[in-house]
Amino acid sequence: MTKRKLITLIIVFFSMVFLMLYAMHSFNTTLHEVDSQISSAQLQTLSWQEAREKEQGFFADYVKWFVPIFVSLILIEVIAAKIMKRNLYRLNDSICDLSCGIAEQLSTITVKAVLFGSYTLVYEICKAKGVLLFYLPHNVFTWIIAFILIDFTYYWVHRFSHTTAIGWAGHCVHHQSEEFNFAVAIRHGILQSLFNFWFYLPLAIIGFHPLIYASTKSLNTIYQFWIHTKLVNKMGPIEKILNTPSHHRVHHGKNEQYIDKNYAGVFIVWDRLFGSFAPEKEEVVYGTTTPINTWNPFTVNFQFLGHLLQLSYKAPFMIDKFKLWVMPPGWMPRQTNIEKQKNYGFKYKYNPAINRKAAMYASVQFVITAICAILLFVHYKYLGTEKFFIAGFVIFSLISVAAIFDKKPWAFRTECIRWCFAVGLFFVWMCI
Repeated sequence: MTKRKLITLIIVFFSMVFLMLYAMHSFNTTLHEVDSQISSAQLQTLSWQEAREKEQGFFADYVKWFVPIFVSLILIEVIAAKIMKRNLYRLNDSICDLSCGIAEQLSTITVKAVLFGSYTLVYEICKAKGVLLFYLPHNVFTWIIAFILIDFTYYWVHRFSHTTAIGWAGHCVHHQSEEFNFAVAIRHGILQSLFNFWFYLPLAIIGFHPLIYASTKSLNTIYQFWIHTKLVNKMGPIEKILNTPSHHRVHHGKNEQYIDKNYAGVFIVWDRLFGSFAPEKEEVVYGTTTPINTWNPFTVNFQFLGHLLQLSYKAPFMIDKFKLWVMPPGWMPRQTNIEKQKNYGFKYKYNPAINRKAAMYASVQFVITAICAILLFVHYKYLGTEKFFIAGFVIFSLISVAAIFDKKPWAFRTECIRWCFAVGLFFVWMCI
């Protein structure tokens, strides 16, 4: 596709979106007249707790409804892989994936409440001041346009996350697994929301209600769950428009020709338009070019950020200390004696061997921890100060379980401390 044709398509696309938004805005003039009369004195700033409660309503009890569905689909894929005699899962890798998911959800208790509250605040301020670009009715056309724009924004958010060091610091967690299955879909970084949220704020100014924003963004995320699988082959003509497992396998590959390709969330047309598309040809090697070599979800989340801070500190030129954060992840400051490690083709997988009993014990402890985490998420707003102790226990447990799978020499001592913590927590709970 020529550059001229690409620019023409982009102009046509946004012209159509603008015309549709303007048409719906025109049909909603009564709402505009009422909203423009709202005084700024009526605007109230949401507290963190209010924002959290509002978010829980908008996401329709995400944890309560979708965690059982995701877990069921993971179990179905495990069974299907066994029947087809394909090795899609490793116990240690899958527990690390799920641990990262739990850690990310723990961060949502505070971080996402603030971010969602920020979106709501921007929307309410623009609405009160009468500066929303459009006053949109809550009908199916608004939701469809919101879904398309959310996906378009996600494409650029995702591209930013791969092409800048600060973006990669939040997103690399999702790519560090050396397997590709449904469990990987749950593996997300704690920092990712902090770095990516700001791209979506223009949608509030355009006039998309927080409910529409939250719901369509959730649908965008939910769609991407099913494309994390090796069991579905190429899907024919649908691959011209939609993101599929084949396209997303390419995205997770560390083969040289697959690096930084197929950023799409739902519609693969964005990659085709903006020159980042690559078809699946040779076998995909999964993971990052520099392997993480640990199952600890918190090391996984913060190791690359620590690496960037170290580089920034050691960089002798002031401009490089700042430039580092917006350059691609492999960029190195001048005159730093830290060697880059890249090996696109290797197929060695980090897999410390532990005995069956230790693996079974660690797995049981992880299941107990996951149940505690789910109960915490579901009942969070009804709990008092004890929720912080439960969160602490979950975090400590995830670290301890990872230490067993990592064969750390201090794993036994950590597990003894964790049990003392658990017993103390139980007695505190009984006394309340």
